[in-house]
Amino acid sequence: LNTLSLHDALPDLAAAAASAPFVGAPGAVLTGLVAGAVTGPARKRLARLLGGDVAAGTVAVHGLGGAWGVLAVGLFADGSYGQGWGGLHSLVKDGAFRTLVNDGAEGTLSQFAALVSPTAEDGGWSDQGVTGLLGPLFGGARWDSGQLWAQLIGLGAAVVFIGGLVWILFRLFRRAGILLAK
Repeated sequence: LNTLSLHDALPDLAAAAASAPFVGAPGAVLTGLVAGAVTGPARKRLARLLGGDVAAGTVAVHGLGGAWGVLAVGLFADGSYGQGWGGLHSLVKDGAFRTLVNDGAEGTLSQFAALVSPTAEDGGWSDQGVTGLLGPLFGGARWDSGQLWAQLIGLGAAVVFIGGLVWILFRLFRRAGILLAK
């Protein structure tokens, strides 16, 4: 099996795995295609920057592929999954939107039950899950930039923490002579 073909397929899988809980099949295919197109050139640039082909390939495949998958949630999530995450319910009914924060109080739980009940007077609302900026293009009920901002903030924190840790480890391994380099 050709290792180049593995390098080309793995970023697609890393990106799809990062977005899998919230992105449907069409969004997953698009996520994988973009990951495959971006990580090939990035792997070559990282190899020059880091001075090691193995390390650069690992960062490009898992790091960049996974980062793109995280951002793909903020773009392509269709609202099918993640209802009520973080205690926030995004309710949809006939094109109208309503947000309910679940604080766990009995009154809030009763209000939520009445809103999603099809038989209650003010019922019939659907609980929309995690929805990305382009959610309606993939079957979602609304355009939501909030999830993209949340993904960008989380990704930024991960890059700072994990990137700093990896940079320190690369420096230590290079000094110890155990980093594979050309």
